[in-house]
Amino acid sequence: VSTQSTGDNFFEFHSEIQSAFYAALEKFGGKGSITCRFTHIYPNGPAPYFTVFVVGNPKRQLSEWDIIKSHVSSVILRYDATITHHHAVGRDHVSFFTRERNKLFLELLQSIKNK
Repeated sequence: VSTQSTGDNFFEFHSEIQSAFYAALEKFGGKGSITCRFTHIYPNGPAPYFTVFVVGNPKRQLSEWDIIKSHVSSVILRYDATITHHHAVGRDHVSFFTRERNKLFLELLQSIKNK
């Protein structure tokens, strides 16, 4: 999960991301860990990249990932961080991206894509 947040609240943000991850694991009885590294450092804050390692049920991997993604992404949105940093918005991010961006931004993006 790649994001970007402000530096003034990074430690709280990081802690809540971790808590959300472990809460998601509890929902489906999974075991795992989460790591964090900075991909970039900007004047207004870091761009942390969270990597998750999960031992789950092979038959339910996608639904388990959806639970993790939802928990972690909710924290990202609550902190006004970005859901995608500088990556493209794919199907995995689109529902969260739609909540992050306002209507004018989405109309502008669609207009650019249509040209």
